[in-house]
Amino acid sequence: MADHHLYPRRELATHYLQLLLDRPHGALSLFGPRQIGKTTFITGDLSALASSRKIQPVYIDLMAAVDKLEAINGALREAAYALKSRRSQERLRGVKALGVGVDFEAAAQAPTSSDPGQQLQHLMADLLRQPGVQRVLLLLDEVQELAQSKDGDATMKAVRAVANKHKADGRVLMLMTGSSREGLARLFAAHGRPSFGLAERQDFPVLGRDYVEYVVHRANEPRSRGHKLKVDEFVEAFGMMDHRPADLEAFVGHVATYNVRDVVGAVPSFLKARYPTDQLEQRYSAMTPLQRILLAHIANGATELTGQSMIRTVVEQLGTSVTPAGVRKALTRLPGDILANPHRGSYVIVDPIFAGWLKSRIS
Repeated sequence: MADHHLYPRRELATHYLQLLLDRPHGALSLFGPRQIGKTTFITGDLSALASSRKIQPVYIDLMAAVDKLEAINGALREAAYALKSRRSQERLRGVKALGVGVDFEAAAQAPTSSDPGQQLQHLMADLLRQPGVQRVLLLLDEVQELAQSKDGDATMKAVRAVANKHKADGRVLMLMTGSSREGLARLFAAHGRPSFGLAERQDFPVLGRDYVEYVVHRANEPRSRGHKLKVDEFVEAFGMMDHRPADLEAFVGHVATYNVRDVVGAVPSFLKARYPTDQLEQRYSAMTPLQRILLAHIANGATELTGQSMIRTVVEQLGTSVTPAGVRKALTRLPGDILANPHRGSYVIVDPIFAGWLKSRIS
C-alpha cells in the first residue's frame, strides 16, 4: 500500500493497467527523466491497483543490479516465498484457533534449472501457481541498462521467452521504465535485438499544478491565515526544478521553516546546496578527457560533433589525434543518464542538474 503522504495518481494507474490488460501480448515502456516520480508511481499506485485485482506486482531495479537476469529471478523467488510464508502462517493461526495439532505435509519443490533463462520460466510458473495470483505484473525499472550491459541481450531473451509463453493466456504483464530515450530506442527499435518491437513506448507525464497544490496545502495546514504559502510561486519554482517531486517537497519545507519571502529567487541557492558541486565535479572527473571536451561543446550548443571543423577543434584541445569513430565511441560509452541522442547526430545532456552545473563551469 502506498504511503499516506504520497500524491495519489490512481487515474493514471488505471489507464496504464488497462492498456496492459487490453494488450497482454505486448509490453509497455515509459520514458521520463530521472527523479520525476516514475519509480514511486509504479511501486505505489500501480502496484496497489494491480494487487487489488489479484495481479502480483514484481519490481526490479535494473540500474542497481550487477547481474540483471539474476535480479529478476531473485525478485520472483522472493515474491513467491512471501506468498507461501503468509499462506502457511494463516493456516497455522486457523489451526491454533481450533486447538488442534496438525502437521502439514511440505509443499512440493518447484522445478529448478542451472540455466538462468530456463529458471526464469520455472520461477514465473511457481508464482502463478500461488493461491490468489491470477496474473503477474513484471516491473522493470531503468530498463535501458540492458542496452549497455554485457548480459543485456541474454536477459531480454529470457524475458521475451516468458512473454511469448503467456501471450495466449495473458497471465504475464510487463511494464518497463527508462530515463534514456536513446537507450530505449536501442532496445525496442533496433533490428536484430531480442527486444525489438517488444514494448510500446510512451512518455511518462510529469507532475504539474495539481501536485504543487497538494504539497503546498499540506504545508499550509498548521500555518495561520496570514502566513499561508502561495501556490503560484511554487508552480514556477517546480518548473525550475524540472518537475522533480522530491526537490519540491524539500524546498517547501525549507521555505516554510525559514520564512523565505522571495520563493522563486531562492530556488538556485537551494538547488546548489542540495546538489553539492563537489559531487558533480567528481562525476565529471571520472570521465575521459575526450568525453569532457565533447560534453563541454554539447553544453555550448554544438550539434555536429564528427565534422572536420569539430574534429580539428577537439584535436587541438585534446593534444592528440582523434577520429570521428573515436568521437562516437566516446559518446556511446557515457552513462545513459548523462547523454541521449534523440535525433541522429544531435546529442542532449539529459541530467538537468549536471547540464546546469556544466554550463556554469564553462562560463
